[in-house]
Amino acid sequence: MSEREDSPSAASLPSRLSYPTTSAIAGWFGSGIYIQHPDARYFSVGRVARDQVEDYAARKGVDLAEAERWLSPNLAYEPAPAPRAVDPPVGRVS
Repeated sequence: MSEREDSPSAASLPSRLSYPTTSAIAGWFGSGIYIQHPDARYFSVGRVARDQVEDYAARKGVDLAEAERWLSPNLAYEPAPAPRAVDPPVGRVS
């Protein structure tokens, strides 16, 4: 046996986990159980409407702008621009 096979860490792992491709795939998907079936139907969730965001914000106890910021990639509408802070006047101060 080689030194690698003699090491306790290599002996304690199932053989399939020692392949780089397996570890790369596990790193890509993260940990968990992934099940697929030929008859499975996959779907995506549609965009979120303003009334849904308002309801969500009320349930979470946050203002609408904060909820829109959290959900911005999934909004079905363009949120109102956030109010800008008023800059102090430029020039001499009396």
